[in-house]
Amino acid sequence: MKKLCIALLLTFMIFMNIPNDVKASEECLALNYHRVREETLLYKLLKVIAPNKEQDIYSVTTDEFERQMKWLVDHDATFVNAEELEFYYEKGEFPKRCVWVNFDDLDDTVLNAEKILKKYNIKATGFVITGQVGNDNYLNLTLLDLDGLKKLYKTNRWEFSSHTNNLHFMDKHHKTILNRTEDQALTKDIKTSNDYLKKHFNETNHRLAYPYGYVDDSKLSAIKSAEIVYGYSLQEAPIRTDSHPYYLPRILITESSFKKFVEEWDEFK
Repeated sequence: MKKLCIALLLTFMIFMNIPNDVKASEECLALNYHRVREETLLYKLLKVIAPNKEQDIYSVTTDEFERQMKWLVDHDATFVNAEELEFYYEKGEFPKRCVWVNFDDLDDTVLNAEKILKKYNIKATGFVITGQVGNDNYLNLTLLDLDGLKKLYKTNRWEFSSHTNNLHFMDKHHKTILNRTEDQALTKDIKTSNDYLKKHFNETNHRLAYPYGYVDDSKLSAIKSAEIVYGYSLQEAPIRTDSHPYYLPRILITESSFKKFVEEWDEFK
């Protein structure tokens, strides 16, 4: 009875937050971000004299991020969080112009994004590498500490899910560690991550964003054993009502990919 009441309450809250003129859709855009960096003089120089994948693929500037969020608001996007997105996915229809903003890794540049999200009152999901929280030298990044994550959570616009506990690395052959981890160890790692989210944020987690956006089919059984119900990859496509639940696509957003996949999306025309 308690679970039924919670489900009914969630349904009511979701529909209360959606404008009456929003019609059903078969698609939702999952916009994935990693770094939102201030465009300092040094940043500009490095982009010119030493371009790299981190800057070109995984980073947007604060000015560009704000332009994108404002564009979405101006074009009447219906913002959802992960829980709402999954509710609509199971229901078989999304609200019109459905957009889900999400972040991987949660390094300190997410605070730049938060200022803009707050300005436009946009909700977001953060996929946390729980075993690396607070690491000030994770692959040359400074990850938010627990206090920083809690401050975001207290805004009531953020929710957190798993990006593994400690499997977000590549080996010397540039293969993801997750896909080379034995099944039992993989299940244990994800359960450890879920326990962290439950302990610190009271989140009963059932979703996983795959490190580097990819997972081998052979690992799905171990992932399911960790009570993961939804798996998120990186693909240049919208989430559809008929998408595979363990290969739900998120679009890695840059200036060019936003213009190509968001501004040109049929639902914004």
